[in-house]
Amino acid sequence: MADANLLTLPTPCLLLDQMRLARNAQRMRARAAGLGVTFRPHLKSAKSLEAADFVLGSPAGPATVSTLKEAEMFGAAGITDLLYAVCISPQKLPRVTRLRQSGIDLKIILDSVEAAEFVAAHASKSKDPLPVLIEIDMDDHRSGVRWDSRDMLLRIGERLTGHGAVLQGVMCHAGESYNLHDGAALAAAADIERSRILMAAQILRAAGMPARWSVWEQHPRP
Repeated sequence: MADANLLTLPTPCLLLDQMRLARNAQRMRARAAGLGVTFRPHLKSAKSLEAADFVLGSPAGPATVSTLKEAEMFGAAGITDLLYAVCISPQKLPRVTRLRQSGIDLKIILDSVEAAEFVAAHASKSKDPLPVLIEIDMDDHRSGVRWDSRDMLLRIGERLTGHGAVLQGVMCHAGESYNLHDGAALAAAADIERSRILMAAQILRAAGMPARWSVWEQHPRP
């Protein structure tokens, strides 16, 4: 696009450098593969099928979304391995099940016993084995269960396990990393994040509950 045309674009408008996007996405996928972990990019910012094609490692995902509308649109386009990374509320559960019945492997998250009870009741009634991850609070100021809250983690896990839903593990968002801007500080925060979410997973595992763990991490780069 010629520079002159930039002045005529309606705003807000997302502009992406395709070469840089492709290069960054390839580097992230290679880094994740080298560590033996799954890369699940968040699609909430771009909200673009074209951008998703650059970022995803395979056409079906995995990927993360922040609204059920995003899940619907990306799922309809074939990106079906999706995590809805906002703590679920009861009124959204019927729509979650409809999306899953359409062929979207949609996972949900929650952080309270009350939500777990709603999810378990819905899963049992709808016969939809909803896959659930417990959100873990890593830095004391976002949603989630504290990483060392053994009683709360087990109560939530017990509400889910054997009652229609499927506990898949734990996830987190490292909100404190937004305040960090140098590589050393980001690395230190990531190490704290890793150790704390592993502690939460081990609490569930020790009680005989499944706890594959998944980390959703976003932060500005220095």
